[in-house]
Amino acid sequence: MKADSLAIIDENNQTQWVQSASTTLSVAASALAALQAQTSQPLLLVRSFTDKDGKEELVEYLTEAATALTRDPHAEFATIEVWHADPPDFMYDNLSEVQRSRYKKVALVTIPRRIGGSEVGDEALLDDVYSRTQNIESAWNPPKPCRSTSQGDVLVIREGSEWATAMHAVSRVGFTGCRFV
Repeated sequence: MKADSLAIIDENNQTQWVQSASTTLSVAASALAALQAQTSQPLLLVRSFTDKDGKEELVEYLTEAATALTRDPHAEFATIEVWHADPPDFMYDNLSEVQRSRYKKVALVTIPRRIGGSEVGDEALLDDVYSRTQNIESAWNPPKPCRSTSQGDVLVIREGSEWATAMHAVSRVGFTGCRFV
């Protein structure tokens, strides 16, 4: 899988702006701010990842990161991988060890971890991503529609490297530390 493009899309999944994936986040943030000033509808900044045949496999959501970057050029970010159980198992109780083969990575969400001297804790990051990945008023993932994140799904926090800094399964109430086996 490789990064293919950065795009700004509207709520109808219509492309408003597109550049290569190598375009910097600050350039994309400026484009997002300029386009958002021209419309009342919400816009999303996404990075698309494709397979070897050019088929879109995964989308990374960068809207919050870009907005934070315009407020604080020194902001630091965490990327949360969203893994959905496939098939879903909303009653899954053994959340400390989860079978990786039962899960599919459906999205990446990059959000501010440190901005303006304040740090966001893991629980707040998880709550934020969980709420962003719900299909309540509209599809949360317009480019790659999928179900809402729910009990038994996994959120993986990554910061500054390819290694997970924390893995959490969505439990009946809150989140439970876990690992893939």
